[in-house]
Amino acid sequence: ETRLHRRLLLSPVGDPLVQFHSLQELVSIFIDIVQVHFVLVDVYNILHRDISINNILMFICATRWAAATHDQEERENVIAEKKFRRGLLIDFDYADVLNAGKQGVSSGDRTGTIPFMAIDLLREYNSPSKDFTHTFSHDLESLIYVLVWICILYQAPNEIRSDRTIEQTCLKHWALAKTSTDIRHLWDQKVGQLSTRSVLSEFTPYFEPLKPAVTRL
Repeated sequence: ETRLHRRLLLSPVGDPLVQFHSLQELVSIFIDIVQVHFVLVDVYNILHRDISINNILMFICATRWAAATHDQEERENVIAEKKFRRGLLIDFDYADVLNAGKQGVSSGDRTGTIPFMAIDLLREYNSPSKDFTHTFSHDLESLIYVLVWICILYQAPNEIRSDRTIEQTCLKHWALAKTSTDIRHLWDQKVGQLSTRSVLSEFTPYFEPLKPAVTRL
């Protein structure tokens, strides 16, 4: 029997999100991901269901994205002028087709990466109800948590803060939650953190300019 041994040489598709070059580029990447998410939901009836820091990459795009409004056209001009990279959403292992009416996915599964899961998903994690629906807003909530994660754990592009470890920040339970009890406590903590906006106090100085925007989110 003849057997063939093959090797594939692949180049990276994109760069990790934390390797952004500036705050402007970082914000632009997040806007890209919101737009991609909207197209997936509105045009292709697909919900990603696992938005996390490792599932967002940046890549160099040689072509301009379609712009439907004047504001979008202006943004494309800025991206071209400053040579910003574009946002790329990857890992569709948990993606599913939206139900009738595009309200969400009612599969009974609780999907996502625990630190970035929406509050509703954490609440349902241990005692899932059959009629629970994972909606597009849950994915957008996860995107907010990705931004908060970066603003607290990094002190500059691709530079983890040096004054504290993750265990010394408010994200400790986000990162360490493993058991059912941990996840229940994480749900309680996130509810409190969102209601008081306490996470803002732990943003590193580099990300101070983003506080007003994150507050509105």
